[in-house]
Amino acid sequence: LTMAGSDGSGGIANFEVKANGKDVLAFYRKQAEANGMTVTSEFMSGSVHMITAEKESGPVRSVNFQIVPEGELVRAHIVYSMK
Repeated sequence: LTMAGSDGSGGIANFEVKANGKDVLAFYRKQAEANGMTVTSEFMSGSVHMITAEKESGPVRSVNFQIVPEGELVRAHIVYSMK
């Protein structure tokens, strides 16, 4: 799902994968940092893990990754915003 407005654009992606939740979150953290983003917040509650990464300039300004393990599956929810 993507959206656009006068302040910028963004999108949402949801998926499930058979993997370890911590490995999935580590992958997306590494991808964000490799693209010059800084992790600005991290939240853990039970099995739910969430990180937010931001960047001062460039097209993608912020990304929020939420990982929810459910048995052998991991549900991932990604939200990004662009300028």
